[in-house]
Amino acid sequence: MRFLTGALVLSTLAVTISTASALTVYTEEYAPFNYTDGDNVVGISTEIVQEMFSRAGVDYDLELTAWARAYNQALNNADTCVFSTTFTEERKPLFKWVGPLVQDKWSLFAKDGSDISVSSLEEAKQYRVGTYNDDAQEIFLEGQGFKINSAPNDSLNIKKLDAGRIDLWATGAYKGPFDAAKTGMKLKHVLDYKETEMSLACNKDVDQGVIDSLNAALAELKSDGTASAIAAKYK
Repeated sequence: MRFLTGALVLSTLAVTISTASALTVYTEEYAPFNYTDGDNVVGISTEIVQEMFSRAGVDYDLELTAWARAYNQALNNADTCVFSTTFTEERKPLFKWVGPLVQDKWSLFAKDGSDISVSSLEEAKQYRVGTYNDDAQEIFLEGQGFKINSAPNDSLNIKKLDAGRIDLWATGAYKGPFDAAKTGMKLKHVLDYKETEMSLACNKDVDQGVIDSLNAALAELKSDGTASAIAAKYK
């Protein structure tokens, strides 16, 4: 199987490996794990997924779209998966899982120069915290009693933080600095509050043999150093 890149059309980038029985795999703009670079979908998770599917001999169609749509497509449609999906106990029974693709931390960032300093989530509740629609961090923080400030996508939180519309940005430990650096903005790391695993989440109707093959391929590319080599490219 070969991975072919396509053209960016409106807000959705579709990359197709055409077979009649191909899985549809959704992802979002979530650098450095999955994001667009020109007409290509790249990132740590993207490259791991590409290699994993290739080794497992499973064909797929890849679409990059908004997170809420990506997640709901995989939740509700047969032969459909989504990455990079944060594994949580609440989500565990909703999907069949392949992973973890990568490990990350959930973090709070302030604008560089801020005097905000907290040592717990409880202390952070006094601040305006930016998240984005249907993200796992948003759901978690709402459950902890936060009054969050939600955006349609995570990249908008950089602008909101810079403009003073939020005090803290809840995002990934890798993603926050990576995204901010592209805009020239500097961040202040305030708190890591949860270690997470990000995986490929597949609809429960996906054949279990396919899931097993993908997990076996993932274990192999981790053990032979391929996964580490991919991650090193994005540091």
